[in-house]
Amino acid sequence: LRCRNPELIRFMEDSAKLVVVVADKSYEAALSQVLARSREGGFHKMQFKIVPDPFHDSSRKLTELLRPFLREYDHAIVLRDVAGI
Repeated sequence: LRCRNPELIRFMEDSAKLVVVVADKSYEAALSQVLARSREGGFHKMQFKIVPDPFHDSSRKLTELLRPFLREYDHAIVLRDVAGI
């Protein structure tokens, strides 16, 4: 993983914590490896939490799912499996 986008690098340098909502456990496993190795790609070390959506891709309650992380985390990303719909 290499990043050459200066705005994305600045985002990763400035952000202290990131929460990521994923569709299932396979996304969780893959993404945790990518984020754990992010320093090798030129990113500064960051804290992250990956939260599997209990309803997978069909969850309509993302707001409630992310609410507990609002004060502790600076940024959130939601990943969906469009092919699985």
